[in-house]
Amino acid sequence: MIPLRAHAGRRVSVLSLGGAGLTAARALHAGGAEVTVWDSDEARRCEAEALGLTVEDLTTRDWSDLSALVVGDAGLLEEDPAPRLIDMAGALDAPLVTAEHLLCEGYSASDARFIAGLGRQAPAALDFAAHLLRETGQPVIGPEPPQRFRDPNPAAVLMAQCERAPAATPKAACLLDGAGAATDLRNLSQAVTGPLVLSADDPAVRRLSVSGIKRASLVSGRSALARGVFVAAGRLFDALDGRTQRVADLADAPGCAQGHPLALAAGYALARGLGLSIDDARAGVASYRGCPGHGAPLGQIGPLVLADWSKASDARSLVDALKRGQPSVWLAGPSVDPKLPALLEASSAAPSAVILTGDRRRARRKLARLCPVHVERDVTGAMAMAVHAALRAGPGAAIIFAPGGPCEPGLGDDLAQAMNSLMARATQGDAA
Repeated sequence: MIPLRAHAGRRVSVLSLGGAGLTAARALHAGGAEVTVWDSDEARRCEAEALGLTVEDLTTRDWSDLSALVVGDAGLLEEDPAPRLIDMAGALDAPLVTAEHLLCEGYSASDARFIAGLGRQAPAALDFAAHLLRETGQPVIGPEPPQRFRDPNPAAVLMAQCERAPAATPKAACLLDGAGAATDLRNLSQAVTGPLVLSADDPAVRRLSVSGIKRASLVSGRSALARGVFVAAGRLFDALDGRTQRVADLADAPGCAQGHPLALAAGYALARGLGLSIDDARAGVASYRGCPGHGAPLGQIGPLVLADWSKASDARSLVDALKRGQPSVWLAGPSVDPKLPALLEASSAAPSAVILTGDRRRARRKLARLCPVHVERDVTGAMAMAVHAALRAGPGAAIIFAPGGPCEPGLGDDLAQAMNSLMARATQGDAA
């Protein structure tokens, strides 16, 4: 555990112990603060007591010696009406800070190289960068939300998915990927001493990077760059020094072939900014197996690949998965976000076919305006239908598994098993 010493010797109270709250409380305690905690959930309070933390209801005592009120769940700040303790903090002008913000500052101030990733493609970009660095023997922790770092090695590279740019990152190397927030960019450009990777595919980010952040590395998943990293025609190019070099054909690396081009370009640029050589990067690209939930292959029959986009949790991420310039068959879950059909139509990202693994008549009617839709309740039948639709879609077609809404656990594993079963049957000559 990297201790947080910003409040050493002073009293701090942590409200809400889910995820970041409990980790921040432990780190503050390790850093010498007098920590009290509170959560409306009795089980969480018991867990905190078992870890040696003092449980105290702030409404029962004076706040005059309170150095800060740390909010473990940032969502509480946006609730209307706000929880009583947060209202009291505002009325008493008590310092209010989120646990994630506090942890980011603590990790940034440590000896660790702290990487903050922002944007929809950040998880996949950080995963790719982490793989490239690990292949050369560098210790890497993450990528994951900063509150999940339990006992980080200070010598390691810490990779965290953040909702917003940390306010103070003096030793951090940061990645901003498609977030498009001007204030975040200004904060990062002033604070970051390591590599700063920005998406040229976001118009707002590109304008700011060209006008005011000259040292940033631009990346693109859809156009060539004179200086930066880009993916074009299925190939990864490095032009960081102004001389364009082809790094790899992504079709030769199964883990990269289904990944999002912007995420691959950003992850590669980040690893290069942390000292990775081009030769080591080429070897790492070849051995990459893909980011689970963001394009990793689950199974394959000949040229057909079942790509796992199960973590494309919001509608725009799903559109990113389907809008890749190749024919695709979308394997959807039993419940589809009602906003998706209109968003797919507006973005011209309609798949060649949709296979629904559940009987959802309303979703079927809306999606049928864009492409053929089939409903298969049986997982094996759904996979067989997807393979058939992909073969009809043409060369290079991919099968994209993205639930598009809540679905039963393990559905992706069941689909992969069904695909492997079809492959075995095809090998034996008994598959139609």
